[in-house]
Amino acid sequence: MPLFTGSLTTGKMFNGGLFKNQVTSWNLTVVATAPSQSYSVNLISGNTPVIKINWGDGSEYNYTSLGVKTHVYTSAGEYEVKISGSYASGGAIRLNQSPPGGVTLKATGIFPPAQYLSGIANVQRTFDTVSINTPLPVGLFRNIASGITLVNYCFQNDTGLNGTDVPVDIFDGMVNCTAFTGVFQGVTFTTASFSALLNRMASVLPQTGMSFHGGNSRYDSSAVGAFNYLTIDRGWTIICGGLAT
Repeated sequence: MPLFTGSLTTGKMFNGGLFKNQVTSWNLTVVATAPSQSYSVNLISGNTPVIKINWGDGSEYNYTSLGVKTHVYTSAGEYEVKISGSYASGGAIRLNQSPPGGVTLKATGIFPPAQYLSGIANVQRTFDTVSINTPLPVGLFRNIASGITLVNYCFQNDTGLNGTDVPVDIFDGMVNCTAFTGVFQGVTFTTASFSALLNRMASVLPQTGMSFHGGNSRYDSSAVGAFNYLTIDRGWTIICGGLAT
């Protein structure tokens, strides 16, 4: 008897004889420690936004204007915020900086394919100072990478990432990106993972003359060749903690 007959349905894929739900929104896990705390999502730029935010407590709104969208939680708890929709072009979303509303970002899921969240053109400052306190997921940007032009200050001062592994594929596909300035400023990843990232960047990114900030992360001998190739042969400026000794 075959494991599967018929056609696959939208939003699912067949994997080893089992169905697996496809990512259909950008999912964020946020935590309110007391009643009346709030969380904000800033639709910071873009043309013709039509963005749906499900705030995880039964509240869901469609937003058609730019600006800060704030939601107040009546009870303490952990909530899954789901973001989907579209921009005509030039879209960017910046998450709530911690505090000020008291709700913190515990984890982020990966960005969904364009049919569920389209028109994202940059992730500049998207996670800036949000104090995310779990490791970044593999494939975070893979579904939107080719359309990204700016990653400046994306994870600046996210000290909750200190001591975690940076996903080796985090910049895969960002062949149209023009700036990585300050991207990890103030963050320290594990030496092994940062070394792997440098090696990966040297092999998959074609850009020349880029500025890249690796925070205080250090690289080991396995990445010396990649560091030299990027900085000498490709004209990159890389700021980081230097070679681990």
